[in-house]
Amino acid sequence: MALSADAENKAGECAIKMVDFEVYTGQWSTINDVTEGTVDASGTARVVTGSESDHNYVFFATVIPVSAVKVGLIVNHTLDENYNESYLVFMLHLDTSPTTVTLEAVTRDSYGNETSRQTLASRNISLTANTPYVARVETETLSDGNFAVYCFIDDFMLVEAEDLLAQYSAGQKGFEILGNNGDSAQFLILTSVTAANLTVPEGGGSVGLPVCIVSLGLSVAVPQEDVVSLKLHLGCTKEVSSFDLLLQNWDRKYSLNGAYPILVGLTGGIGLCRAPNDPATVPVISLRVEGVEYQENPNAPGVSGEFYVHVTGRCWGEQLFRKLATIEYLNQKGEAIVKDLIDNFTSLSHTRNSVELVEDTSTTYIDLKYSNKQVFDILKDIADSSDQSGVIGFDFRVAPDGKFEFFLKNSKSNSVDLSESIEQSNYSKDISRVRNKITVYGAATKSTPLDKDAWTEILSPPAGNWTAFGDGVTVAQDSTVKAIGTSSIKCHIVNNAYGAIIFTFNAGYEVNANLYPKLALFTLIPTFSREGAITLFDINGKQMTQDQAFTGKTAWGSKSVDVGEANAANWVPGIEQSGFDWTQIKKVEISCLVNEGMTSGSGDYWIDGLYFGGMKYSAVEEDNASQVAYALREYVETEASLASDNECDLRAKALLAYYKDPAISLTIISTVIDYGTTPILGGDKVHVTLPNENVDDDFRVDYVEYQVDTKSEPQMLKITVNLGKEKPQLADYLCGLTSVKGAFSLASV
Repeated sequence: MALSADAENKAGECAIKMVDFEVYTGQWSTINDVTEGTVDASGTARVVTGSESDHNYVFFATVIPVSAVKVGLIVNHTLDENYNESYLVFMLHLDTSPTTVTLEAVTRDSYGNETSRQTLASRNISLTANTPYVARVETETLSDGNFAVYCFIDDFMLVEAEDLLAQYSAGQKGFEILGNNGDSAQFLILTSVTAANLTVPEGGGSVGLPVCIVSLGLSVAVPQEDVVSLKLHLGCTKEVSSFDLLLQNWDRKYSLNGAYPILVGLTGGIGLCRAPNDPATVPVISLRVEGVEYQENPNAPGVSGEFYVHVTGRCWGEQLFRKLATIEYLNQKGEAIVKDLIDNFTSLSHTRNSVELVEDTSTTYIDLKYSNKQVFDILKDIADSSDQSGVIGFDFRVAPDGKFEFFLKNSKSNSVDLSESIEQSNYSKDISRVRNKITVYGAATKSTPLDKDAWTEILSPPAGNWTAFGDGVTVAQDSTVKAIGTSSIKCHIVNNAYGAIIFTFNAGYEVNANLYPKLALFTLIPTFSREGAITLFDINGKQMTQDQAFTGKTAWGSKSVDVGEANAANWVPGIEQSGFDWTQIKKVEISCLVNEGMTSGSGDYWIDGLYFGGMKYSAVEEDNASQVAYALREYVETEASLASDNECDLRAKALLAYYKDPAISLTIISTVIDYGTTPILGGDKVHVTLPNENVDDDFRVDYVEYQVDTKSEPQMLKITVNLGKEKPQLADYLCGLTSVKGAFSLASV
């Protein structure tokens, strides 16, 4: 099995090519990168290269046993002051039955005579002559200061030794062939790569090798050498975290009938960090196993078969998708709703060391209803609409320790230093979200006059004046009889069959009935028939009439009629008239019959609270600079809880500030980020500097991925961070409502 292209490229960048050998025994030659060694009369062929101070490196080579039956890779070869040799060798034995691989510690005297050979580890595998095997030896200094060596064939770790003596902690690397005079083997020299070279970023400063721990259930503790690949995807708010784990299943120990079966439904955790930190103290995800797949190929060449187990699942946040909620919340704060959902629909905890992890909001929901809705979706609604001190937007996640957290966006800062750790980046701006003209509509309760009473307080308010129509009919202000305010308008009739009073608008106060499609008033008619009409006149003198049955004999009655062009069919135009202008109402006439039989009589009736209404409160805000840069882009929103033009304007300003600029997204990839014991999580805020893009700012982590692949990059921890940059959405409109309403209502879902 060859190295991946990425591994070959990385190795090629920082490798020591094996071209200058120090030959100890045997005959050696190199042609077209293939080195061949032949055993001499000493029964050995041995070469080394490099420095005796080399340590913590990875040594690769393709080994082809031609006629030799013992072929190996030497590491940590040193000479003492008397030129005695000490080294480790990863040896392939084709002379045993079954064939084996071993890790051996060897010493030789100054004449090359073997003085000791100790087998530190061995394993039975299937080996055949003239077959190429990709062999790899990794040397490592452990966190406790001891030394270790790990040996692979075709990317399968076969033997290892830890707590080695100091004499085997560093040294040269090379090859050894044992056998009879003339036995030979070939080596395709790949590279010798030091761990330092693999992990030194461009700006300097080395990082440790990745170390992980996997615990599944009470009895399955997965050693790191069994991990073939690991991918962790840590999300927030839009998604829960997930994992993808591929394990070597030697001896089928993780199978259903194995010693440590991995079963669907197991809970557990994964810790991941860089040495010398302990992964047991750096949890990254608390998980539930949701998928298990066993993969077997007993006849795979090069080793005694291939056996894997593929394990997938999500974090404990998967509980948020289990149940549907049918529930109603009345006058509840956002944090109270979140806690209720977590407490009653999951087994998650939202406290850590007695500290509440669901942060307070400034939002009260007047009436919030859900029917058969997933808990996750309800939490998203609350997170997206709640504010704290005027800033809208919360995040939620299940932390690595399995605790549920609900917090204001961009409030979780991660101090990891990315300044010299970014190896790849993708920085982009997207104007598809840009909106630079914002129109906000509120409740359809706007009226003229705004107080719904000013026209009936006095005979000649600023908007117009009252007059009477009919013989013996007069109009007066009456402060003793009123429905609202301080006065009403009284119509006094003397010996007539009917009487009318007319409100005529002054120039500039004409009413657009298409915008205000309701006409409302109070009436009090103690003695008359209460049959009458409302007649509207436009600026051209044309009229529209609608007969009415007024109310209010012993107490004030209310009347509301639909007006405007959309309701013209309910009105009767004047004789031989057409083209009534609903946009400019000049007069409103209210008439009342004295008696049903149209006989004359005398008496009084009153009206109060006359107004046109039904218009939506509204506001428009624009940003000229954004329109010049990105063209006109409009957005319209209706929020029925906004009860004034000012509230609509505050909301429009907040939306404009949020949407007038492009969305910025950034993806960074690095194999040298060292987050210590505080991994980067979805929802964290991190600082990023990209001089070429003139970026020096804080970004919110949308999601982060951690990848370890012992096949292609055995010493690499690849971290991909997807970031977003958005201005905070200010809840000015909510703050403006607080003193009046103390809350806003979210529509039923």
